[in-house]
Amino acid sequence: MAGTLRLARAHAIAAGRPVLVRLDGARHALVVDGATEALPAGLVLALDAPGGAIRFAPDGSASGGSIRLAASAEARLVGVDWLTGRVAIADPR
Repeated sequence: MAGTLRLARAHAIAAGRPVLVRLDGARHALVVDGATEALPAGLVLALDAPGGAIRFAPDGSASGGSIRLAASAEARLVGVDWLTGRVAIADPR
């Protein structure tokens, strides 16, 4: 997930246009710049971001937000800093 977000940020910078990342709960998928990526079965995601999507700007900044990933008893939080667009992984406990 962190790698996908980092690639979305890099794409926004390289293309010189915004790139959106959102969840599609109906299809259990992640949608990056319009392309749908199916998520593994058993993985539960929750997106916390303004407008329901993380938007990476051409200057590398972002709208900010986080995605919580959970599977079995494990969980991780992947956060995106709004100012820098930096993606970081944390243990949400």
